[in-house]
Amino acid sequence: MALGLGVDPLGEPLLGLDAIHVPERHGLKPIAAKRFDPKTRAYVVNIDGQYVEDHPIDQWVVLQLAIIRGSIPASPAEGNPALRYEHIGADHVAKVKRDIEQLLSPRAVAGDITVHLVEVAAPGNATLMQVDYTNNVTVKRGIARA
Repeated sequence: MALGLGVDPLGEPLLGLDAIHVPERHGLKPIAAKRFDPKTRAYVVNIDGQYVEDHPIDQWVVLQLAIIRGSIPASPAEGNPALRYEHIGADHVAKVKRDIEQLLSPRAVAGDITVHLVEVAAPGNATLMQVDYTNNVTVKRGIARA
């Protein structure tokens, strides 16, 4: 029994009061990586209030698209430089596509992912990005969007 209100160091109730019983949490395990939703800019939480697990490689792909390059002080090289572009010119779509392919190339060269298709669209002042890839560790195909 845990030390708490109404319990002495030996675990006995004080002053004839019943000890407070705090049930242990069962079934919780540490997760490898949290699923990140670029739309809400937050980690996904399930109905029980627990973070939804994602494979670290899948999380990495999503974060590469959704995080602005240089916004993480401890890792300034991580993230998407295209999210900093303010001017959308004639070569914008091609430039963003090249940037994304370059972002993902270290994991592709290492054999962690296979990139099937990188799509970029620039309607108005927005830039929409999507990567169709396979996580070669889990052998599952996924789509990351930002």
